[in-house]
Amino acid sequence: MKKKEFLSTLEEKLQVLNKEERDDILNEYKDTIREKVKNGQTEEEAIKDFGDIDNLVKELLDAYKINPDYNDKNLLEESEHLIKKGADKLADGAKKMYHRFENSNKDINLSLVFEILIKIFLVIIVVTFLKLPFSLFEDLGDGIFDTFFSPFNELLTAFWKLCLMALYIAAIVLIVIAVFKNYFTEEEKEVKDNKEVKNNKELKNKKVKSENNVQNTLSDVLLLIVKICIILFVIIPLAFMDFFAILGFIIAIYYLFAHLNFWGLTILLLGVIILITYLIKVLYNLIFKKKSTLFIIPIIGLILTALGSFMFFDMLMNIDYIDKYPYKKNMKVKEEVFTLVNDKAIISHFGAYTKEIDNSLADNEVKVVVTYDKNNYKLDLEHNAGYVNSNCHDNNGEEVCTDEVVDYIAINYNNYDNFDRFKEEYQEFIDNLKDNKVYNYSQNSLDIKVYTNENTLNKITNY
Repeated sequence: MKKKEFLSTLEEKLQVLNKEERDDILNEYKDTIREKVKNGQTEEEAIKDFGDIDNLVKELLDAYKINPDYNDKNLLEESEHLIKKGADKLADGAKKMYHRFENSNKDINLSLVFEILIKIFLVIIVVTFLKLPFSLFEDLGDGIFDTFFSPFNELLTAFWKLCLMALYIAAIVLIVIAVFKNYFTEEEKEVKDNKEVKNNKELKNKKVKSENNVQNTLSDVLLLIVKICIILFVIIPLAFMDFFAILGFIIAIYYLFAHLNFWGLTILLLGVIILITYLIKVLYNLIFKKKSTLFIIPIIGLILTALGSFMFFDMLMNIDYIDKYPYKKNMKVKEEVFTLVNDKAIISHFGAYTKEIDNSLADNEVKVVVTYDKNNYKLDLEHNAGYVNSNCHDNNGEEVCTDEVVDYIAINYNNYDNFDRFKEEYQEFIDNLKDNKVYNYSQNSLDIKVYTNENTLNKITNY
């Protein structure tokens, strides 16, 4: 193990200590390794003299009266420990804040409280107004993608909203970081100030601690709230978005092997995964004070996202969108002629149908022609010449009904719902997409026409 790896691992395992204590330990071991190397040992040999790093960490934590096995607690025990620790810290901070208010200038301390409240209020206002342009872009995307046929319009709309949500969350994170950045870096500022006053270090530390006691306490409380909010409302939603982006990426790769032109979508999703993962890593490092990640990573993600978006949009533009039902080979025609007995005929069908004039038909003859997908529907036409239809209306608050006998022509159909039909439709969709064709799958596969001569046409009405 090299020195850099050893020090990095040691720092990671000593996160339970505060930064000043960790730095003292790391500097001590850094100097020890340097001396051993000067005396002729290699870095690996010098580090090997320290023994197993886990045993070394246990000894160091034991020296600070910290249970070396604190990481072995289960989730419940760890949660109870953190809650108790947080409650003790808040109680101690409240006591110190109370004494500070009693023994110092109350106006100065109250100004800090109002400063924090004003910042929170301003952030809420900015975030609220920031939602407006994102809502406009969302409506713009809905309008554009509604022009595409199903199922592309739903998929593109969902993906557009997902991207806008990710950008909106990222903007909120940047705003919060910009406004409350000084609270995150307070500890580093104090260390820097202490180094600049080496000659009177102890006096300076006491003075800084005395003057900033209330500020540090409030900063700790605020920092804890901000961290919890970022985890609950930013990191967790981003993690779900990342999961679905990864799932989409895997599906896109699968369809690449199925000879579909999904290169643009695959590259786009890869770029989105890199950007979301990088953002989660940055937030994690910010909350837990880890080392920063490489800046080149988001640049790669942006390049892949831009390239993939262009390729995917180009693929969509080259698709031939056909506004009709695709399954011609499954279409069947059912035709029947009925003779009306009464002066009125009701066509019972929950949907649209077309009335056509055919003067070759005799008076009171009605021809019903239904074109339908035999794999989707089971169709039956029924004629009832003695159907009693009740016409009701309100007469001065009293419902009055009049019965009349009419012809009733019912177009009855039942949907088939089986896995074989789904497989056929799915394969049909994939085959059409390979040929850069997409049919309008939302089109109704029932086409109904009702034919009569001119004298009989006015007898036909809806149910």
